[in-house]
Amino acid sequence: MRSKLILLLLVLLLNKISNATDYYWVGGTGMWSDYTDCEVANAGADQTTCGASSITLAANAIPGGNWTGGAGTFAPNRNAAFATYTPAISEIGTTITLTWNVPDPDGTGPCTSTADQMNINSATVANAGADQTTCGASSITLAANANAGANWTGGAGTFSPNRSAANATYTPAASEIGATITLTWNVPDPDGAGPCTAATDQMNITINNATVANAGADQTTCGASSITLAANTTTGGNWTGGAGTFNPSRNTANTTYTPAVGEIGTTITLTWNVPDPDGAGPCTSASDAMTITVNAPVTANAGPDQTVCSVFPIPVYLNANNGGNWTGGTGTFLPDRNTANATYVPAPGEVGTTVTLTWNVADPDGAGPCTAAADQMNIVINTPIPPTFTQIGPLCQNSTAPALPGTSNNGINGTWSPATINTSTTGTTTYRFTPIAGQCAHPDTMNIVIELCCTGSVSVGTDATSYFGLISEQCVTKTAVVQNGTAPFTYLWTLDRSLLTGESMGGANSQIVTVCLLDTANLCVTVTDSNGCIFTDCAVIFAQDVRCFAGNSDDHKIKMCHNNSTICVDQSTVNTHLSHGDYIGQCNASTAVQTELVGEEIPRSWLKIYPNPGHGNFTLYLNSSRSDINYVDAEIINMSGQIIKQVKINGQSKIDFRINNAGVYFIRVISTNRKILTRKVVVME
Repeated sequence: MRSKLILLLLVLLLNKISNATDYYWVGGTGMWSDYTDCEVANAGADQTTCGASSITLAANAIPGGNWTGGAGTFAPNRNAAFATYTPAISEIGTTITLTWNVPDPDGTGPCTSTADQMNINSATVANAGADQTTCGASSITLAANANAGANWTGGAGTFSPNRSAANATYTPAASEIGATITLTWNVPDPDGAGPCTAATDQMNITINNATVANAGADQTTCGASSITLAANTTTGGNWTGGAGTFNPSRNTANTTYTPAVGEIGTTITLTWNVPDPDGAGPCTSASDAMTITVNAPVTANAGPDQTVCSVFPIPVYLNANNGGNWTGGTGTFLPDRNTANATYVPAPGEVGTTVTLTWNVADPDGAGPCTAAADQMNIVINTPIPPTFTQIGPLCQNSTAPALPGTSNNGINGTWSPATINTSTTGTTTYRFTPIAGQCAHPDTMNIVIELCCTGSVSVGTDATSYFGLISEQCVTKTAVVQNGTAPFTYLWTLDRSLLTGESMGGANSQIVTVCLLDTANLCVTVTDSNGCIFTDCAVIFAQDVRCFAGNSDDHKIKMCHNNSTICVDQSTVNTHLSHGDYIGQCNASTAVQTELVGEEIPRSWLKIYPNPGHGNFTLYLNSSRSDINYVDAEIINMSGQIIKQVKINGQSKIDFRINNAGVYFIRVISTNRKILTRKVVVME
């Protein structure tokens, strides 16, 4: 082993001598190696540059070395130890670290790759940012590069927050509007020792005049009067709005505007439009509006003259203007003098005169430009003539009515309402006469009364005598005979007293009645026809109870007067006694006078009473061709049988009398020889 080692050393020594190659012991490996030094990377000293100035690097030149780091450019490339480095813009003002990398020479060791760093301090340059354009006093945000100690110079405006802020907001001064100003961004040497020196950069701000539109003050005009506008004069300005005309044109700031007819009474808005002066911004177009209040011109129209009659209310037809009022006239304006279409009622002293009324209309707002106006109208007030007519009626119901006269007695023509007289119903109707227009006459009225005129009558025949107990003459039958009435009829038979025990009345509500009486009574019938007419008639029933009883027999006999003595006879012998001159009934002085011409019929025309029914005033007519009958007294008897009044006749044929209270009464007329006529009278309310 030792011999081998010695042999190796000798070979190496000889080789060294011949090749001048060094060998060295690699500690820790137990091996020898060629004597070659391992390269160490050296990037060179740190450097400082100014802005984007190029820097020559100074690394140790080693094959395979290269630069890493940095965003700038290496010339000729990154593999040159002495490359020229130009910083990127973004590296200005920063510290750049470049690394020089040296690889293992043979890539197999034992040397390894090495690296070394160097720093480049790149000083900041001044960059004021791009030029800008603004409008008027609008603020501008600056955009310089930020550097410690830098500041802005130039400009008379304000910097916010201050002049040291790279991105300060600049507000131009009023004097700078319309000009171009220059601002300078000043950057000092960062360390004050070089290589950089203080730097500056400028930027321009073009401050355009702001676009201003001023349409001028609002205006008020009257009607279609022209108005001179007063906008600010600018190139390219024009008016919009309005339906009227612009003279000379819509492009003139102080043009004259004439409202259209449709704009009178309204408010118009006109707009003055000003464009961007250069059309490129930043200023924009502007506009301003003004209003024109076009008041309607004040007119007063009192309406046409009028001619009227007397003090009737007069409608005054006018145009209604706010704030108007009437003057003139001493009459009354309804509702008041401030109402355009008021009704005027002339004063009594104005009748027969001409009244002048004036309608006054004030300026609507009281401030112009429209002015007040007035107009007059005349009212000729004639005195009316009252028409006169001859009264018509009263007329009977359903009678033929005369025509209403179309001309009054004093020559006034007109029409009636209703136009014709209606007699179908009773009562009072008012008919109004209206004079035809153009006649100065009053209307008039006529009240026409339609009465129920009853011309009919009823007859129950003559008075009658009955003898109660005598079978053949115990009862009386009467028939009501109606003349000139209108069917159907209703009947009511009554007595002037109550029925006595044993008496009877059959058919009290029919045309035919049968009464069987014990004593004398007035039998009356009241007939009502379909028109409501009431007819009455009465007859006296001279009745006696002629029964007489003998012994215990229930069969009665008949009283008769024989030679002024009352006797009782069988019914079978009555006729025999009558043939001898006896008469039925008890002998007494009144018997002879209670009959009315017994044995002969008395005509009804002998006694008449008109009107019947009536309202209290009556006339009694007596007509007798018999010289032996002289009526001297008349008695008025109520339904209770009381004589309430006596009237002396004394041979007169006509007697007027009155009954004050409504009701049913009987009129009994008595002659000197005790002949009696009776009639029923009805007194209406």
